[in-house]
Amino acid sequence: MTRKRACIGTYKRSLKSMMRGFEFCRPVVVVGALHQSGTYQGTFVSASTLDGAGCILPLTYGIVDTENDCSWTWFFQQSKNAFGEREKICVVSDRNESIKKGAKAYRKDDFKKLTAKLDKIDGRVKKYLQDAGYERWSRSHATVNRGRMMTSNKAECINGCLVDARQLTIIDLLEEVRILFGSWNCKNREIASYTKKTLGKRFEEILILNASKSSKMKVVVSSEFIFFSV
Repeated sequence: MTRKRACIGTYKRSLKSMMRGFEFCRPVVVVGALHQSGTYQGTFVSASTLDGAGCILPLTYGIVDTENDCSWTWFFQQSKNAFGEREKICVVSDRNESIKKGAKAYRKDDFKKLTAKLDKIDGRVKKYLQDAGYERWSRSHATVNRGRMMTSNKAECINGCLVDARQLTIIDLLEEVRILFGSWNCKNREIASYTKKTLGKRFEEILILNASKSSKMKVVVSSEFIFFSV
């Protein structure tokens, strides 16, 4: 009994940092699943997001029998109980991961051109995506600021780190997950504690790269009010 209470207390403490961290992140959650292999059956499901430094912040995880409506309903209900509700929350899954160009279009005009090309290839695909709702997977139609999270790659990173653990028992798998997420949080916290700049290291590197590229471009006048760079 003492060991059981100690395990429960450890899990609560390890999850607390995730719960507090999500308050400072965009309301965008990436979900994914990893099927267990070997003797022990089941499916590992998780939800994660990106923190202010662009690092993966795991949020919730669990084990279900398989991917179905009941399992995902249970998982999201437990997540809601832990984190509460947030306005305009966006859930990203691998449903439309292959529609990369259309998903990443910033402007609706560009999006229309891409979907027109898709319609010429197979009109059924365009209708399917339209019925699903452009706002669910297209950046230009999104109702929330999704930032750089357009695919479920964050969930795939988590799953990739747990490939070998799929053959473990459920308890041992969950322990591996707890240790993995705890080490990530510790490392990210340590890096952040030595950061003296406003932006995280990853985004600062992006700005430096863009500044270097832009310095080689020149501005050309198109009209009295319109300019473009080449």
